[in-house]
Amino acid sequence: MDVKVMRITPRMAERMLESIEINRSVSRRWVSALADQMTAGEWSETGETIKIDEDGHVIDGEHRLRAVIQSGTTIKTLVAYGVQASARSKMDTGYKRSGHHALHLLGVKNAAAVSAALRALVCMQRGDMVLATATPSYQLIDALHQTPGIHDALRFFGRLSKASASSKMRFHGLCVALYYLMSQEDADDAQAFWVAYANGIGLEGYSDPRFALRDKVAHMEGDASREARSKFLLLCIKAWNLWRQRKPCRVLRVGKKETPTLVALREAM
Repeated sequence: MDVKVMRITPRMAERMLESIEINRSVSRRWVSALADQMTAGEWSETGETIKIDEDGHVIDGEHRLRAVIQSGTTIKTLVAYGVQASARSKMDTGYKRSGHHALHLLGVKNAAAVSAALRALVCMQRGDMVLATATPSYQLIDALHQTPGIHDALRFFGRLSKASASSKMRFHGLCVALYYLMSQEDADDAQAFWVAYANGIGLEGYSDPRFALRDKVAHMEGDASREARSKFLLLCIKAWNLWRQRKPCRVLRVGKKETPTLVALREAM
C-alpha cells in the first residue's frame, strides 16, 4: 500500500468518483457541512485517507470528494493506493467514528448530548432494544433534521437534572430519547412520568409503577454496561405502559421473553 499527500481539485475529485463501483448511502447534509467548511477555509487534514483499492476504485472518501466538487475548492489530503477491496467492510470512517463532532460542525449546541439521545432514538425506532445498532454520523444528521423536538427534550431534562440530586438521572441520552417518544403520545403525561421518577413528585402510593421503577433502578446503581442500559430501557417502557393504563404495580419486572416495544408505547391507551 502506498500513501501520498495530494492536492485534490474538483476536476480530480470528479475523476476519482467515476471509479466507484458499489453505490453507497450518501448524506447530502454531511456533504454540505464539509463543503461549507472547505469554502470557509476551516477544513483541515485530519489524517483520514481517501482509500483506493488495487483496481483503482475509491472505496472510502466519497463524502469528502463530493464536498470538494460542491465547494469548488482544492484540499490537501492523504490518499492511500492499493488498499485491499475486502477492507471496505471493516472500515471505520471519521464521520462514523465521531458523530458528536459531526453535529458540532453543523453548529449543534450540546452536540455530545444530542448525539447520545439520537443514537438511542434511532435504535428504538429500529426495534433494537439491546441498543447495539451502529449509527454512522450521516444517519445522526438525518435523524436530527427529522426530530426537531429533541432539543426541547434536552432542555426539559437539563432542568430536571438540576432540580434533582437523584442518581436515577443516569443514562441521560436514553432518558431524553424516551421522553421525546413519550411526549409524542402525551406531553403532559410524559412530564408527569419523568418528574415523578426523578423527584418522587406526584407518586400515587407504593403501587404506582413509577415508584416501582424508582425502586428497581436503585438496585442497578453503579452498573453502566450496555446490558444495564437495555434493561433500564425495557423497565421504563413497561412502567410507562402500566402507568398510562392505570394498572398498579409494586414490583416491576421484565421477563426474558418479554420485550415491551415502541408499538406498546403507542398502544398503551
